[in-house]
Amino acid sequence: MKQMKQLLGLTLLALAISVTSCSSDSEGGNVNAGAGTITAKVDGQTVTSIPSATFAYITAGGLQITGTNINAQNLALQIVTYDGVGQYNIGGGTSLAVGTYSAIDISNPTNLDNIWYAPHGDSGVDGVIDVTEQTETNVKGTFSFTAVNESGNMKTVTNGSFNVPISDAP
Repeated sequence: MKQMKQLLGLTLLALAISVTSCSSDSEGGNVNAGAGTITAKVDGQTVTSIPSATFAYITAGGLQITGTNINAQNLALQIVTYDGVGQYNIGGGTSLAVGTYSAIDISNPTNLDNIWYAPHGDSGVDGVIDVTEQTETNVKGTFSFTAVNESGNMKTVTNGSFNVPISDAP
């Protein structure tokens, strides 16, 4: 599990660096993300991705959604057990869903303390991803989770929603 967290962290780090070098009621709420974006409150502060740095992929490995803003903040969701519209728990059972938030420090991009992830324990559900609509070209839904970084510091991600076009897998 630790290797998976590290790999996910490095992937998010690479995405954030590449972007900045180029120009329900489950606390997820309603899908209020603008077209092509992911938005959420992270410890009460709104984080919204920009459409040119927001992607969704459906592969044999499940559903992956990621979005970054111009401040190198990234929200990412992955559902390994993705089977269409429905609710997926982050942690606490057999559903393999992951939520991350990262705030990359451009002056120290290798600092992994800027990446918070869920699930983070063996004790239960750390959040939920609710896919409310999927077409051939777009996916919408809501999410919320509590995440932790390598130092044990917590972040609470609430009122999350996504409205993202589905891209061809890389």
